[in-house]
Amino acid sequence: MTRREVWFAEDDADDRELIEEAMSRVGPEYEVHFASDGQDLIKALEGSVLDRALVIFMDIRMPRMDGFETLHSLREREGPGELPVIMFSTSTSHTDVAESYRRGANAYLVKPSTFKELVDTVDTTLRFWSRVSFPRSLSFS
Repeated sequence: MTRREVWFAEDDADDRELIEEAMSRVGPEYEVHFASDGQDLIKALEGSVLDRALVIFMDIRMPRMDGFETLHSLREREGPGELPVIMFSTSTSHTDVAESYRRGANAYLVKPSTFKELVDTVDTTLRFWSRVSFPRSLSFS
């Protein structure tokens, strides 16, 4: 079985550590990668990596290039149906949610407050996108 890449754009080291531990409990079928901000994510996703990526979980508040700017940049390069981007933030602001969807997010999730909820949220989200994502080589025209 080919491992699918899951990307987290997250600047907080403690959150990255928790996410890494949560992903180890979700299962070995995912290869987890982190970018500390939007610029690092854009650079890391250049080339064939996009073909292997299943989904991106993206924080909003990050240094250098925040989640909104990064999402906009990704959508200019890859259409909204090419790679699912899940905004993954502690923000419950309606403005942040609306702006995320306006810029092309596929979903908006508030970061869970417990470790168990984090594992469950990530697991459920990945199982969903594993089932609905089509290989990028398919053409329906």
